[in-house]
Amino acid sequence: LNRTQALGSDVWFGVGNSKDVPSPDEGRHPYVFAHQCNLSANIPDVKAAVDTWTTTPGLDLPEAQFYGLDQVAEPPSGKIGWRSDAKRIIVWIGDAGGHDPVCKAITGLSYDITEASVTEKLVAEKISVLAMSLNTSSTPAGLDNPIEGVSALYRDNCGTSGQQGQGTRIANATGGKLVQGVSPDTVVEQIVAELATQIASIRNVRLVASGATAQFVQAIAPTDGYGPLSRNQDHEISFDVSWLGNVAGTTGVQVFNGSLDVVADGEVIGGKTVKIAVPAIIPPRPPGPYGQIPIIVELYDHFFSKSSIWGADPGRRLLLSQDTPELLTPYQMDNTVSSLKIRPGPDFDPNAHYEVSFYRDPNYISTQLVLKPGEYGDIHYPPINFGDVISSVKFNHGVPPAPQVTPIPVVAELYSAANYGGRKLIVFEDVDNLATYSAYDNLTYSVKVFKGPNYTPGDKIRLYDTFTGTGAYIDLEPGEYPDLQKSHTFGYKTSSTRFIKGDGTGSQAVPSGSMEYTHIPLIVELYDHFFSKSSIWGADPGRRLLLSQDTADLATPYQMADTVSSLKIRPGPNFDPTAHYEVSFYRDANYISTQLVLKPGEYGDIHYPPIQFGDVISSVKFNQGVPPAPAVTNIPVVAELYDGLNYGGRKLIIFEDVDNLGTYSAYDNLTSSVKVFKGPNYTPGDKIRLYDTFNGTGKYIDLAPGEYPDLQQSHTFSNLASSTRFIKGDGTGSEPVPPGSMEYTHIPLIVELYDHFFSKSSIWGADPGRRLLLSQDTADLGTPYQMTDTVSSLKIRPGPNFDPNAHYEVSFYRDPNYISSQLVLKPGEYGDIHYPPIQFGDAISSVKFNQGVPPATPLTPIPVVAELYSAANYGGRKLIIFENVDNLATYSAYDNLTYSVKVFAGPNYTAGDKIRLYDTFSGSGTYIDLEPGEYPDLTKSHTFGGKTSSTRFIKA
Repeated sequence: LNRTQALGSDVWFGVGNSKDVPSPDEGRHPYVFAHQCNLSANIPDVKAAVDTWTTTPGLDLPEAQFYGLDQVAEPPSGKIGWRSDAKRIIVWIGDAGGHDPVCKAITGLSYDITEASVTEKLVAEKISVLAMSLNTSSTPAGLDNPIEGVSALYRDNCGTSGQQGQGTRIANATGGKLVQGVSPDTVVEQIVAELATQIASIRNVRLVASGATAQFVQAIAPTDGYGPLSRNQDHEISFDVSWLGNVAGTTGVQVFNGSLDVVADGEVIGGKTVKIAVPAIIPPRPPGPYGQIPIIVELYDHFFSKSSIWGADPGRRLLLSQDTPELLTPYQMDNTVSSLKIRPGPDFDPNAHYEVSFYRDPNYISTQLVLKPGEYGDIHYPPINFGDVISSVKFNHGVPPAPQVTPIPVVAELYSAANYGGRKLIVFEDVDNLATYSAYDNLTYSVKVFKGPNYTPGDKIRLYDTFTGTGAYIDLEPGEYPDLQKSHTFGYKTSSTRFIKGDGTGSQAVPSGSMEYTHIPLIVELYDHFFSKSSIWGADPGRRLLLSQDTADLATPYQMADTVSSLKIRPGPNFDPTAHYEVSFYRDANYISTQLVLKPGEYGDIHYPPIQFGDVISSVKFNQGVPPAPAVTNIPVVAELYDGLNYGGRKLIIFEDVDNLGTYSAYDNLTSSVKVFKGPNYTPGDKIRLYDTFNGTGKYIDLAPGEYPDLQQSHTFSNLASSTRFIKGDGTGSEPVPPGSMEYTHIPLIVELYDHFFSKSSIWGADPGRRLLLSQDTADLGTPYQMTDTVSSLKIRPGPNFDPNAHYEVSFYRDPNYISSQLVLKPGEYGDIHYPPIQFGDAISSVKFNQGVPPATPLTPIPVVAELYSAANYGGRKLIIFENVDNLATYSAYDNLTYSVKVFAGPNYTAGDKIRLYDTFSGSGTYIDLEPGEYPDLTKSHTFGGKTSSTRFIKA
């Protein structure tokens, strides 16, 4: 003990000894295990405990040492006295194998003790075992001896005993060592030597693979690791790991997690995490038109929801997954669609931006309606206003991508009169004929030339007096030219233009305003007719105007107010494809009245719904969209004011200080009952103060969160409340928790509804009238708000919990309980919702937050797709089947006559998949199975009658 302690490292010792079972048995084994001395550095106490050891005879050869090991293998701070930050070693001295199990029938414990359970506990507590195996004539292998000569008493209680080699297995599993052939004469020396090795050195350091990645480790070299290594110096060691493995491929990514553990003397002391990702195997797409289906469009000629105010059956239904230039033939669905769904297909990517365009005319021309995935229960009313007009459908199209624009070295403003008078035309590109380009009469008397985004010194514009860049010309560098006839001896006739690039060394005039056009992310192109001759109108585009800046009035000097019939928003040289661009077009000059907000793209006809903004544009504002809503101040409490007792009468919700409830919301200042709720920024002691006069003056009462059904009784306060203030507490006041007090604790958005126009700059110029603020879903604006069908303008503004990275939307519904037509808006200010394209004034009856279009239900896999035709040789009406159908008549008003069929492999096809056609409903009756292929006449090829009433997909 002294020599071991002299090694340093603060060595402590404890003592215990084990006998056998059963116990107590006087004369043989008075106990199974005795813990004699807690771990300590007190050597006399340890020696005194060892001196008490005696041997006693037993009933058989095996011993109950697993009981002793089980008792000693405990966590730190237990009865043994292990220290949490110390290396823990058990010196196990014995001359025979152990009973396995040491069963609870003999020990009286609640569990059996086995070699496996003892090993698990020792490893869990990071205890290594130094096994000193004494050999005798009857047990020549000592602790590894076979388990022989077991007593009948043991067998009757515990059954068959354990296996040979216990000592070696436990020593190895715990990072220890078995010393075989120890004799009583040398055991002390051997213990001292082995402890010295473990205390003064690290016997072995190995790298071990563990976890799910271990299966891929082919080899780790060196296999046996390193050691012994001195503990009093640093060591740098390295291992080579080779990897090899095979796993079956799947359609999903497979991830295996594990580690490479550094194991020192059986204990994990460090390591590195390992993650192996096996990429998904994407099976090849089946051939044919239905091999990939990201979204499905579902068209109904009535209303798919019986909760619709119309309440009818959905009628004819048509499912599509591809561009369809004509809904008439063979689908018989043109100009009949009243509701629709755009839902995910098997190949739907939740991170993609999907849109579907619905066109008024066949072949994707005329007015279009662009929708995102979702459900649209009634498309007749504004703002969609597209019922019974859909004739063609284009997928993932939205607005066609705008073409890239060529560089713009300079920009020229041409004026048809001297001194910048008359009509103004802005030129951003080479023009062959100003007359056909913009109905420009070719008279140019004055010009301003500006540096463009791609300007280099010497760049200029060249004006030609004849078409296609021919005839006499003059070159104009950036500058102002109020009278070309005087400054350039050039006739006033300008018929075509060209940009002339300099060599970078020319003069560099810097006239006033020459930098106005140096940054052009977008160009707006306005036409007073239709830019596409494929339009059903077929006329020339007429007058054209290109803009790149906010333009407050299209009348003077552009002569384009109230004439625009089509437009393009196209990229300029400074276009950023990652930015979110929008342009606002206003009904009136100076950016007031109704606005139309569009993204970059081409809009061939803006007269019809859903845009419905033809011949009304008077001003244009770039990259604005809806103006950003102002940040809202903190909301400590929220108050609901009622002008009747017991929360009756009109209800007004207060989210902010109000100087005059009369002008704020046409509120009659009578407040008879109140509910006060904790707001998002509540701290104990916060309250609302009600004043009986304006601007926070006069008599007042303070109301903390709670319910006040009759203010006159509870507070001796008259029912006249004219202004309000939030009063912040000091955080130490009482904190009542009345029913519903948490309703307003999370407010990301506030909707502000006005029954007139909130802006006096509106052309109506009236007061805003009644105002209602909301932060929650509101199923009925009628009772108790008295605001149904009165809203003329609104704001959606941030609340205290607004997340600028979130995608917020609010849905406004034409009817209570969130049914009928809906208007979906993002945060912003909407000064007049009466006119197109919103066209939802005096119609809002319910409000739903952060909903937008309801999420579409994920679709089940599609193994095959079938096209059913009501006549032979693919004639008659066509119906596409993407799912099991119980009754084709109720599903799509289909008359159940199917004479020819085309079957295609779907996105989830495997060989042998088919569709089954039944002649009766719900997948019953006579049937035929059809694999991918063409079947022009079922009555001939399958001796199957023309009646098909239900369908099922059959997987191989």
